[in-house]
Amino acid sequence: PKITTQKAYGQWYNDNVLSITGTLTEDTGIKELQFSTDNSTWTNFYREQKNATSYTFSGTISINEEWKNKTIYIKAVDTLDNKSTTKITGINVDRNNPIVTINESIVYVNASTESLSISVKPSDSGSGVKAVRAKINDGVYGSEITTGTNGTYTIPLNVEDLKNENIPSTGTITVEVIDNVGKTGYATVQYEKDTVLPTVAITSHSNGDIVNKTITLKGSTSETQGL
Repeated sequence: PKITTQKAYGQWYNDNVLSITGTLTEDTGIKELQFSTDNSTWTNFYREQKNATSYTFSGTISINEEWKNKTIYIKAVDTLDNKSTTKITGINVDRNNPIVTINESIVYVNASTESLSISVKPSDSGSGVKAVRAKINDGVYGSEITTGTNGTYTIPLNVEDLKNENIPSTGTITVEVIDNVGKTGYATVQYEKDTVLPTVAITSHSNGDIVNKTITLKGSTSETQGL
C-alpha cells in the first residue's frame, strides 16, 4: 500500500487534538489502516474507499501534554498481509501559557517626564515568545515589541496618555506576552503620577526688604501628592 498524508505537520500546534488526513492506494484491498503515537499501541483510522484502488483516511489524536519533535506512526496492511509504514515527524505541541516578569516595582510619572518605558522579561517553554505589549488601565494595547536584548524587552509607554487629567493618579499597567501559537500571559505593575507642580510662598518677608542681620524665612508650600 502507498500512504500519503495531505499536509506537512512539522510545526507548532496548541490544540487538544491533532487531525491527520491522507490518501492510500492499494490494488488488492485494505485489511488494516492504523496510527500510533508510540509505535506500540495502534488505533484504526476512519477510511473511505473512493474507487477500486484508492482510499481516503482521517483520524484524530488527543493531546494531553506538550510535544517536542513528536513522531506519529502510520501503517497499512493489505488483504495479502503486505505492510507499509510511514512516519509524520517534527510535531510540536505547546500547551502552556507564556509568562512575563516586569522589572520595575512601580512606575512614576511627573510633570517633567518626557518619555517613559518599562522593561520586561518574557519566557515560553514551547513555541517561544512572539511579542510583548502594554496598556494603561482599561485602554487599548500599544504596538507589539518583537525583539529584545538578552531576553529583556523594552516597552515604550504613552506619556501623554498618562499625563491626561482624565487618567487616575494611580492605576495599573498591564503587560501581555504572546507566544508563537497565540497563547498569552500577563503581568501588572502600578503607576503613580503627579503632574501638578508644587507651590511655595514666603510669608515672613516681602520683595525688596532690606536687612542687615541674619534672618529667618518663613513660608508655606502646597503639593497635592505630598512632599
